[in-house]
Amino acid sequence: MNRAERRRCIRARRRLLTPHTPAWYVRLSGINSRQAELSSPYAGKRCCTICGDVPATLYRPEHAPDLPVYLCANCMVIQGRMYGVTFTRIAEPGVR
Repeated sequence: MNRAERRRCIRARRRLLTPHTPAWYVRLSGINSRQAELSSPYAGKRCCTICGDVPATLYRPEHAPDLPVYLCANCMVIQGRMYGVTFTRIAEPGVR
């Protein structure tokens, strides 16, 4: 990866909203108000956005790249197989 590509990646990461924060819920409400309502008990937590399970990994959905979500392994499979949603894993600083 060259220097320009690295800068682009850094800028893209800065634009991402942090899951389960007030700004994230506002954005999610504009896309899927029902999901925002269902995931509201997880506010401030690092758990699956869909079911609340832990551990969960940070992903970027293809249909909403600026709205990352935490997904457990089961929800990741379900979203892909049942609904055809594709995700890209996002590396979190300090998390392996």
